[in-house]
Amino acid sequence: MSDALFALGEAVEQDVRRLMRDLAEARLSLDENRRAGEDHVESLLLRILDAQDAFERVFEATRAKDGEVTPQMKIWLGNFRTVKRLLEVLLKEEGVVAVENFAGGFDPACHKVAETVADPSLPDGTIVRELRRGYVRGQKILRKSEVVLVKNAD
Repeated sequence: MSDALFALGEAVEQDVRRLMRDLAEARLSLDENRRAGEDHVESLLLRILDAQDAFERVFEATRAKDGEVTPQMKIWLGNFRTVKRLLEVLLKEEGVVAVENFAGGFDPACHKVAETVADPSLPDGTIVRELRRGYVRGQKILRKSEVVLVKNAD
């Protein structure tokens, strides 16, 4: 009888080890799938931000030529603004917010230097213009702001 109990105990122990190994593999697979899903969401959000940028370029171009905009074009622009607002709502729901910390100067964690200009009236590292808006989601930078930075010659 004790040999049978011993064999049963060994079988149960092997089953428990196998289940623990299977559980660890399942957790690893779940983590990998979660990371892949999050990477995919971030990729989609970046594509939406590119569409937002394209809308903004259209609006900027038409503001510069306001006198040439026909009534039909104004209707189309209104429709474009509606689509842009829908995209803004989607981004907000996903926790995407614009980088807005320019007063503190250049921060390589959230800014990317696109151009530099000399301006002796301003200290080096001052951001004078944003060329492309940056965005964060939670604690992660989705896209750095591309900025024009003051860099005075030595």
